[in-house]
Amino acid sequence: MKPWKGRLTVHINISLLLLSICFVIVASAQTPDAQQQSGPVLHVSYIAGAPLAAEQVEERIHFGADGTPATKTVRSKIYRDGEGRMRVEWSLVGPDGVSYPIVYLIDPVAPSTAILIPGKVAHRTAATGSEGFRVGYPGMGETLPNVQWRTNTEELGKRAIEGIEAVGTRMTRICEDQPSLRASEEWWVSKELGITLLAEASGPNWKHTVRVQKIDRGEPDAALFTIPSDYTIQESER
Repeated sequence: MKPWKGRLTVHINISLLLLSICFVIVASAQTPDAQQQSGPVLHVSYIAGAPLAAEQVEERIHFGADGTPATKTVRSKIYRDGEGRMRVEWSLVGPDGVSYPIVYLIDPVAPSTAILIPGKVAHRTAATGSEGFRVGYPGMGETLPNVQWRTNTEELGKRAIEGIEAVGTRMTRICEDQPSLRASEEWWVSKELGITLLAEASGPNWKHTVRVQKIDRGEPDAALFTIPSDYTIQESER
């Protein structure tokens, strides 16, 4: 009985952690505290008419006081069908050191979101009210110091990424009192496909890069966007 109790405790801890990081239906596309959330950044929009399957590679680098980098990489698999439904697959290392597969389902048609967790449990949140369907998710970069920033935005023109034309924009922030304190964001967007193909953000002691690659524009299997029949569904509303 003791080994099972240990596994049960780990499962409960994983469930609580997952519930704290899952996508939620909110009034705006990105929550104010997005940089503080865990989980993968989502750079594929839930638009209709552009089915695809792709890989997203996210790299966060922190630099220590001596300049030594510490890197964390998150790889996600993303699917989107012709109706705009999405599936995001990634993994989470639990308190027992084991990597657990996680699946997010985003359904703008239902509308609802769901997170599938180990133990065959699905936490599903249905949209209610008249505010429309929006999904909150982690944002790029880290929280910046609370100082007076001077901001400059520039258009970078067009370039091909993964064989797809993207339009680039860069935003640079410079601290007015400490000009050496800088931060920047750069993103390359395909409006046709609703994808940010490449995004880079940097600050005083960190760098964050997200790239969408290996893009297949075929229609994915419809079963990928549904909760399996052997899962227990726990419902909530927002």
